[in-house]
Amino acid sequence: FLGNPQVIRALRDLLPHCKQQGKTLVILSPVLKIPVELEKDTVSLTLPLPTLEELGGILQQAQKDAETTTGKPLEVTEFQGLLEAAKGLTHAEAESAFALAAVKYERLNGEAVTLVRNEKAAALKRSGLVTWVEPSVSLDKIGGLKRLKSYLQSLAPLFHDPEGALRFGFKPEDFPRSLLLVGPAGTGKSMTAEAIAQLLKCSCVRTDFAKMFGSKVGESEQNIETRNLLVEAQEPVVDWWDEAEKGLQGASGKSEQNPWEARVGGTLLTWFEAHRKRILVAATVNKPELLAPEMLSRFQKVFFVGLPSLTERMEIFQVQLAYRGLTNLVIPKVLETLAMRTGGFSGREIRNVVQRGLQLAFARGRAVDKGLTLEDLERAAQSITPTSKLREGEFRALITWAQDNSIESANDEEES
Repeated sequence: FLGNPQVIRALRDLLPHCKQQGKTLVILSPVLKIPVELEKDTVSLTLPLPTLEELGGILQQAQKDAETTTGKPLEVTEFQGLLEAAKGLTHAEAESAFALAAVKYERLNGEAVTLVRNEKAAALKRSGLVTWVEPSVSLDKIGGLKRLKSYLQSLAPLFHDPEGALRFGFKPEDFPRSLLLVGPAGTGKSMTAEAIAQLLKCSCVRTDFAKMFGSKVGESEQNIETRNLLVEAQEPVVDWWDEAEKGLQGASGKSEQNPWEARVGGTLLTWFEAHRKRILVAATVNKPELLAPEMLSRFQKVFFVGLPSLTERMEIFQVQLAYRGLTNLVIPKVLETLAMRTGGFSGREIRNVVQRGLQLAFARGRAVDKGLTLEDLERAAQSITPTSKLREGEFRALITWAQDNSIESANDEEES
């Protein structure tokens, strides 16, 4: 009703009476949309999501309610795990998740933790702003990227022992806050974002900027504020900005058609510099030319993730073959031959070579004891044209951009 001019006028007429009588009008809303006419007379209070201590109280109450209903004690073996799983839920959502777990399992154990985590993933998905990501890959399962991995290893102790870091002399603002991965598609940027969360032993949420921007006035700005609150509640967390250029390309203020893009991008950049939570923004970008240079400088560390070198291609083949139990092919001579045959292939395309090789071998009706051969993989590689050749101009432009902006490479240097 705050969009109705008559309601706004009535509230403005009411304000002098409220001041004289010492009365206060309280407006409750899940979305902040105060009319301009009332902004100067309004104090805005944002209620945060429940803390771990408050979630503990909700869990204890859920336990009591379950015991009252069933008439028998409810065993809680994963108290802290349940609280960690419920971070980011509202009071009502946490209450419902705990109650559902109690009814389904008749105890609050490891299975209950998984259920609560799944309920949180569903709640975040309903918000349409962030998506809960269950990391499915570790850094040792990603071939290459030696320099990037070395940098990430140096960050791990700060997330594993934050109290020790503070005693050592760190201040909250000294903790790593942002990392930008730039490069063509298929080079492992998204997999790395997931692997970072596993390395740092923290949660992972993904922001899709295509869903962030709304059509109504002020909706995008409100979405960003809500998104930030949801992410902060997950601390410690890797905040993965997928295809970040969609959210940041207008932050330079050059867009005359969509001025709100500058406000949204500016709000987002200010937030990740100003927050003091254990949150690492891991942004991935495919088209860096859409970003203004001043946007790049806002990130603490920028890596260019290019096509794998010969040594890295050998490592990627080794990882992919070993993952499928094809250890008979994980020998230096075979790996080197495959790497030589796949110059210009991305990590994703090397995975496709292994998958296609298996398809060809299985289609021929080959016996299990003979399995996949080097010839199958070579034939598969010949059937795939890498994107670096199909879109050679774009790849060269990306490399030139990285060199012109002195972006550090995440890959090994190509051997002579």
